[in-house]
Amino acid sequence: MPTPDYRTALALTLTTLRNTTHTSIRDLSDTTDIPEHTLRSYEKATTHPTLPRLLAIATAYGTTPFTLLLTTAEYLTRAHGLPPIPHTTPDPTRQHLHALLLYCGLTPPEIPHYDP
Repeated sequence: MPTPDYRTALALTLTTLRNTTHTSIRDLSDTTDIPEHTLRSYEKATTHPTLPRLLAIATAYGTTPFTLLLTTAEYLTRAHGLPPIPHTTPDPTRQHLHALLLYCGLTPPEIPHYDP
């Protein structure tokens, strides 16, 4: 389960993306079949999307779930005073792994213990 810090970073990612694309909650709900109140809860960091819902959201914006996860990971690692994942892990597969581990509840300082 993602940490409260992660939920906040993901909320920032989702809100920023929605605002920069000028997409309303209603339009996103219609496109993804995710209820409006659920989308709002993601943006308020009270809940987080499952991976299938994250896929639906990413698809609605014409991107990938890993793009959303990597953006979220960047917010989170910077909040911990660490460099973004691409600066410490040049391999894209490992970048995706690290972003997924953060989604699963690890904190940035814990990542090296799982992928030395």
